Amino acid sequence: MEDIVIRRATLAAHAIRAVDRAETLEGKRALHLEYGRSLLLVRRRHTDDNTFRNALEAHNLVVRTRQYRTSAIWLALQWEKLEPALKDCTYSDPGDIREWWRKKQGLEPDQVARPARPGRGKSPRLDKAREAVRPLVEAGHAVPIGPVAERIGVSANTITMAVNAEQIRVDAARAFDAKVEAEVQRRIADLRCPHCFATFGEITPADSRHEPIAA
Repeated sequence: MEDIVIRRATLAAHAIRAVDRAETLEGKRALHLEYGRSLLLVRRRHTDDNTFRNALEAHNLVVRTRQYRTSAIWLALQWEKLEPALKDCTYSDPGDIREWWRKKQGLEPDQVARPARPGRGKSPRLDKAREAVRPLVEAGHAVPIGPVAERIGVSANTITMAVNAEQIRVDAARAFDAKVEAEVQRRIADLRCPHCFATFGEITPADSRHEPIAA
């Protein structure tokens, strides 16, 4: 079964590498937003800094700088609040939008909301349980609560909580804002690889021909 989180992030990363070919401010902004949302889904799966960084590198999802990626996640988290005000904003880059928002609100740099790190303060037992049930939930299979609990040494209640948490995560990966998704996918489909002229909608995560796309 294809990993929908990585697939989505791969398409978003390819689009950001070619974002300058988007024709409008709104189009560029939509691509940055989609990349931030995709990173957020990966971040929620890998709550540790090292495993998150390793996941990005392993799947060729590293785009631009760490500061840019942090700002892209910030844009995704703040979008509902920001969207009504962005009609007055002339920027598309998340870092520029973040600075524009700071000045608009009259805030000092350290007062701008930073992306929360999902998973901080969670129970190690729950994290262990989520890792154990994740493949089954993602594949749509029923989780045998008792046997899994016994195998990894946690309570049945912890396994149940883990299944619920993973189901929410999987559902969120599929059921995000339909309007933004349709617009983003249309714009991604219109972008073409400068090497073979395939549309980005046709690119598969394993297709290394497209890795040299310039940022």
